[in-house]
Amino acid sequence: MTGKILFVMPRSAGDVLCSTSLLRSIKELYPECILHFATEKSFFPILKNNPYIDEVIEYQEYMRNIFHLEGAGNHKGEYEIAYLPFLNSQAIMTYQHNTHSKIAYSIKY
Repeated sequence: MTGKILFVMPRSAGDVLCSTSLLRSIKELYPECILHFATEKSFFPILKNNPYIDEVIEYQEYMRNIFHLEGAGNHKGEYEIAYLPFLNSQAIMTYQHNTHSKIAYSIKY
């Protein structure tokens, strides 16, 4: 594959930094690809000089829509692959449960 890949992690310095651990794998899997990383401008310094990123671009709201990015129907997307891991970690609150945030195991002997 020689097309473009987009990795989207809009916010949170910790999320942006941790997600960079996946970029090497993407480039190894698709060595000829052009890899773009989309995030808010305030996090660009975290990505500076990352050898796996070809271009850091500013996150835009339309990047939430994988069909817009990869294409669907008659619409040809700009990217061959778009990774949107932020949807489960930042856009959809999957870790709040009616204000119950603490869980623990009960060990009974």
